[in-house]
Amino acid sequence: MRLGPVFRVLGALLYGFIGYELGIALAGSAELTTDSAAVIWGATLGGALLGFLLAPALVIAPARAARNGLRAIPMADLLTGTIGLSIGLLISALLAYPISRLPPPFGSILPFVGVLIFGYLGAAVLVLRQDDFFAFFNFTPPNATKPAEDTQPTQTMLLDTSVII
Repeated sequence: MRLGPVFRVLGALLYGFIGYELGIALAGSAELTTDSAAVIWGATLGGALLGFLLAPALVIAPARAARNGLRAIPMADLLTGTIGLSIGLLISALLAYPISRLPPPFGSILPFVGVLIFGYLGAAVLVLRQDDFFAFFNFTPPNATKPAEDTQPTQTMLLDTSVII
């Protein structure tokens, strides 16, 4: 299914609503008098047209870039990053209520900062330590290279310099 038309309609609705609110602000009232109706309808239709035209460029291009970027990341990194992010967000959720009890403005700002810090740290630590994580659960990541079992150990030979002469 092509998502371009869906995003066009959603963009037209969203920007149309923004245009409607802008039209009400410009008209000074939500009442539809002769003068205010032209301003409100014009802003609504202008916003809807703008959203219809811009939505694919604002949504599809970044989504395509994100998809191409995710294709380059190994599956083991994605798995450990997602698990680490979940653990970090769980820790931040457990700490959010006690931190929110701090006096203003810390009680309203620090829970959000905690979410950012613990989410990032959880993902970063588990991606960096993914070998230990997989070893702890005795699991081999999907993209891990397995050592060749058919190779035989090599024998080293020590040569004296008199052999060369």
